[in-house]
Amino acid sequence: MGNPVLSLVMNTILDGGQALVFTNSRSNTVKLAQQLAQYICNYGVKVIEPRELSKVSGAILESSQSRLLGEELAKIVRCGVSFHHAGLDMDVRSIIEDSFRNRLIRVVVATTTLAAGVNLPARRVIIHDYRRYEPGFGMEELPVMEYKQMSGSW
Repeated sequence: MGNPVLSLVMNTILDGGQALVFTNSRSNTVKLAQQLAQYICNYGVKVIEPRELSKVSGAILESSQSRLLGEELAKIVRCGVSFHHAGLDMDVRSIIEDSFRNRLIRVVVATTTLAAGVNLPARRVIIHDYRRYEPGFGMEELPVMEYKQMSGSW
């Protein structure tokens, strides 16, 4: 497909699984989730019943304090994709996590904050960026412990 992340995600969901994709910034979670959702919706990949995803989308719109983020998230959730980062309200994050556990949302693109203390079962974990910005140091590689947390091997 020309994009390794897209290829891995599509392989996973077409096989009936779910994927977690970790990236290094909030803005990258939104951009990558939008790209994945666009591909899934535009190419007619049926991820889950649209009615169920509409309910999740509506719950996100009702719970989100940020209209802009809430609307964008609600839009892509209809395709079975979500982003997850510390900038989202706790209620919205809970909706995303519960919907993923219940197999409604099939792909979550997240920052490493998701790996800290949240247990989400996924068939495939993709680490899109192995480096992140650290103030005062610039781009740094992820610590091994964080990689283990993200991959579920800790």
